[in-house]
Amino acid sequence: MVRDSERPTDSLNPNYICDALDSLYRQAVEAKQEKLAEDILSLGGLFRALFFGPQNESTAHAGKATGHVKHSAVEKSLSYMEKHYTEHLTLPLLAEQVGLSPNYLSSLFRKTLSAGFAEKLNQIRIDRACGYFASGSARTYEVAYKVGFKDEKYFSSVFKKLKGVSPSEYRKNKRSAKI
Repeated sequence: MVRDSERPTDSLNPNYICDALDSLYRQAVEAKQEKLAEDILSLGGLFRALFFGPQNESTAHAGKATGHVKHSAVEKSLSYMEKHYTEHLTLPLLAEQVGLSPNYLSSLFRKTLSAGFAEKLNQIRIDRACGYFASGSARTYEVAYKVGFKDEKYFSSVFKKLKGVSPSEYRKNKRSAKI
């Protein structure tokens, strides 16, 4: 048990706790533990409501919401993207899902993730593609379509940009690592 004298002074700070919950949420999403991610997101919402007061859509749209509600919108966006990455996702559609304007959501992505909507969506899709390549012998065009790309050449170009190797090289490396 941690004694009060040993506890970091800011560990009881609500902003510190919100940041910790944000970090846990991102880890759960990256680990593809959807139920855990949803539970953490709910806990974060309850905690924020308790310490920062309830936020309604009018204050969020007016830009008067706290920074943590902004993170919450990004968290909800990421959760939606993780669940619907195979679909035709657009920034306006995603913004509508979380109740923000496309421009505002785009700026939140840049501020909190240091990446835009399209970059993050491509990261999610390519990570899922790696899972397909590692678990079977699916062809590149099949994997591209499974993860939401409509063009195999664009998929290959994005894959190489993010992973440093082409999809076929990646698949070959995964196969030789199993042997």
